[in-house]
Amino acid sequence: MLAEVIVTNVHKHNFAFGHAVDPVNEQVFIPAHVAEGLNLKPSDIVEATLVPNYADKSNSGTKYMAVKVSRKNTPELNKIYSAEVDLNQVEPEAAIPLGDSVDEMVLNFIYETTYCTTAEIAKNLNVEHLVASNSAMRAFRNGLISKADVYNRTGQRRASFTMWAGEANRFTDCD
Repeated sequence: MLAEVIVTNVHKHNFAFGHAVDPVNEQVFIPAHVAEGLNLKPSDIVEATLVPNYADKSNSGTKYMAVKVSRKNTPELNKIYSAEVDLNQVEPEAAIPLGDSVDEMVLNFIYETTYCTTAEIAKNLNVEHLVASNSAMRAFRNGLISKADVYNRTGQRRASFTMWAGEANRFTDCD
């Protein structure tokens, strides 16, 4: 099955995980030999040929495995916005700075949408997924926005994706 996959996590050993958004809504494992040479980063959008994952892996939440992957997004979407980031380092709390900063751009983007995912922020503002995630988290911790973690199935340890909104009621308003 051919699917559009948003990369959510890349391990230091070059295997990755993603979330298929079309035609299925499922977690995907991308083995290192499949991702080789693509230099995948969180928020990259790829086209992947998926097969059912091994039973022991499928039962723990990752239903599909990619056997072939090709880039779907353009190099502009993968532009490195900041210096290399140590994924094990947690950014310190900081107030939203004034001026034309990434935090202000992220905050404005979230306010202008009903709700959005971290991947949508990264794609629309042309920043790395981690930069968008950290910026949105700072705004959340400062009480400026609301956050919703979405889980694809029960028992998952990590959310499939995170959604952000200016106010919590935006997640449920039907107007």
